[in-house]
Amino acid sequence: MGLSAATISLGVQGMDSKDPFEVRRLRSEERVPEPCLQTVRSYVEKTRSWKNTDYLVESADSLRRGRAFAVVNKHDDFRTIVEGAKSFHLELNMTCDEVVVELAYQ
Repeated sequence: MGLSAATISLGVQGMDSKDPFEVRRLRSEERVPEPCLQTVRSYVEKTRSWKNTDYLVESADSLRRGRAFAVVNKHDDFRTIVEGAKSFHLELNMTCDEVVVELAYQ
């Protein structure tokens, strides 16, 4: 799932980034509700000490009737995440104020 040069050159909300990961990060996070994004960011900072620019947050299918998100580290290739990768799956409650479970990709 690559981005074309034309898409990258447009930037996101006035950003002139040429980094495809940064463009994807900003686009995916635009679609995540702010309360959910804040909870995920707080959890990642507390458990991983990653900077916001080190990962992206994308909506995912929930396994527990809550809200779910993929937390993708920029050093992982999301299409081929294998055991030992840094990326992980988070399940939040419906109000997005609590992490219910973290799952590793296998």
